[in-house]
Amino acid sequence: MYTEALVNLDTLKGSAAKDYFVCTVCGLTVANIDFEDCPSCGISKDEYIKVS
Repeated sequence: MYTEALVNLDTLKGSAAKDYFVCTVCGLTVANIDFEDCPSCGISKDEYIKVS
């Protein structure tokens, strides 16, 4: 995610905030929840919280 942000820095300046999702158990942060269970710790995707 850091590399993507750095590459697109000019595009991201002044743009609307992007939502991310963070696992409340292990802290894995993703842009999309396209899985049923956390790929890192195995907890249900329902345990993720959205941050902007």
